[in-house]
Amino acid sequence: MAEKYPIANGNWSTAANWNGGTKPTTGDTAHANGFTVTLDEDVTCDVLTTASGATASAGGEFDKPNSGSAIVLTCDIVAGSSLCIDNNDATNILTIIGDIYGGWRNGGNGTDFNGAAGGDITGNIYGGDYRGAAYFKGIVVGDVYAATGNGQAALHSSSGNIDLTGNCFGGADDGTGALHITSSGTADVTGSAYAGTSINTWGIHGDTTGDITLSGTAYSGEQSCSVYGSPTKSGRVIVKNIDYNGYQTVPIEGKVVFNNTAADCFATVQQEDRSELVLADASGAPADHPATDDVGLGVSYDTAAKIGTKVLTAAQVRTAVDQIVDDQIAKAVS
Repeated sequence: MAEKYPIANGNWSTAANWNGGTKPTTGDTAHANGFTVTLDEDVTCDVLTTASGATASAGGEFDKPNSGSAIVLTCDIVAGSSLCIDNNDATNILTIIGDIYGGWRNGGNGTDFNGAAGGDITGNIYGGDYRGAAYFKGIVVGDVYAATGNGQAALHSSSGNIDLTGNCFGGADDGTGALHITSSGTADVTGSAYAGTSINTWGIHGDTTGDITLSGTAYSGEQSCSVYGSPTKSGRVIVKNIDYNGYQTVPIEGKVVFNNTAADCFATVQQEDRSELVLADASGAPADHPATDDVGLGVSYDTAAKIGTKVLTAAQVRTAVDQIVDDQIAKAVS
């Protein structure tokens, strides 16, 4: 793996701007080296980073300006102590095929989409001390892992919608979520949310006037819920299923509601003896509930949702009475 870095500010496509006079390619790690590299064409290499290397210095950034055409970055994105990808293109979608890692200092986002048209990411997103993808809107196919820094998310949006196909995993630091939606942002998550290992380590953190939907399950952690919706904001987190996951901590807190399709909703809760109990929708028709014409007339069952209609024949009554008499005789003899 070669270490490539620019020796001056300039376009990615200008070979003379790179050490050795050649552009980075497959197998290379491209360092910004304290300069601003303008992304003016598709990029294929192993890593883009603002961290230092064996020779390259830390800092600089890779910039997608509000001009030119849409481009595709086929590589991992690794922030150091400063922002790695600064996307300012308000017209074209930026496509990233690779994993994204937040940096280790305040402001060290892996990618920043503030003011941009949005993005299309295929890869996992990892927070560091700062966000993996900030101010993002668009499509993500991959899992999201919470940042290690207090109060920072791995994937963040403040406007527009995030369509995420993947799971959201809480981390280890108090006040940190994997997916954090603020201001007027919204999100649709096709996947599940998992709490982290400390308090307030959410998989999903809603702090917005918009709604967030979760199609999978919200799983508790030992000390934290996995889905939290700020009670001071008008937006909600809408879930289908919750699971205590063997813990005594509730899976959801704050402004979190179940969706309107009652038959899709269930809750796996923990009882005081630590056994699990599944709470199903009372309006459904579980297979283990008998039909009303198999239950005695007037008998209420299925949490009073059903009333039996069965009328016994004379022969059935005689058989039942004979059985009762036989049982009483047997008890008396014994």
